[in-house]
Amino acid sequence: LAIKRTIEYDKPFHCRMVRSEFYSEELDLYIQKVRPDIIVTQVDRPEEVILIAKKYNIPAILIIQDLEHYNFERIAVANSYKNASIVFISKAIKKQFSRHCKVPNYIWYHSLEKTVPMPKIPPTGKYITMINPVPIKGGEVFHNIARSIPTEKFLGVINWTNPINQGVD
Repeated sequence: LAIKRTIEYDKPFHCRMVRSEFYSEELDLYIQKVRPDIIVTQVDRPEEVILIAKKYNIPAILIIQDLEHYNFERIAVANSYKNASIVFISKAIKKQFSRHCKVPNYIWYHSLEKTVPMPKIPPTGKYITMINPVPIKGGEVFHNIARSIPTEKFLGVINWTNPINQGVD
């Protein structure tokens, strides 16, 4: 099985950054001009992006990547659009929110980013592992357990969020 490691686009890929106070208007004008085949949104202000996708009847995918309360509003906006889908990045997140979904919803696991140096782990070793041991995911509990059981091997893998920047060492 050959795995293709590059993504090829038949159309140019454009990334656009705008000031926050002009976000909706600028994005609306840009989407109207470019008319993408699909819009994928996550993190900050995805509700506005979904409403713009709805306005131009462009399929939209909302990615939910945490257990925060604001995701209920995001899901409600996605539910208002028949061409929206929701992607959760874990079973736990899907379990928390999927009962509120009226649009198709799926699980898509993030891959580990190549920019993060991966620890050298002996192939025969067994580790109690947590990906992104940040406070919102219980990182402090993970660290406390690791300190309280020194006979076990624990491994915290930093991925798209840096726990050290969030007060976890």
